[in-house]
Amino acid sequence: VVHRDGGNVAGLYAAGRTAVGICSNSYVSGLSLSDCIFSGRRAGAHAVEKALDTNA
Repeated sequence: VVHRDGGNVAGLYAAGRTAVGICSNSYVSGLSLSDCIFSGRRAGAHAVEKALDTNA
């Protein structure tokens, strides 16, 4: 998640349409599921990596 000043908010993650963008008028039913799965997996992997780095 990006702060208003352009910096990242440490430890705060977003997934799905919140992270990827907004729908257009040509929205395809079910497409949000793929956005959520893809971005959620990436956010989760990054969160685990950061947690392991700080606990080392």
